[in-house]
Amino acid sequence: MNLAFVIDKSGSMRDEDKMDWVKDAFDIFIERVRDIDFVSLVVF
Repeated sequence: MNLAFVIDKSGSMRDEDKMDWVKDAFDIFIERVRDIDFVSLVVF
């Protein structure tokens, strides 16, 4: 599987612990990635 994640680190993500939610969700996802999967991460 090929996946790309684009994560917004702008000021709007600082409100109400939004970035904490993103980090928690990404941690859960990473536990399920297989050796044959490709994951790209773009942070802006």
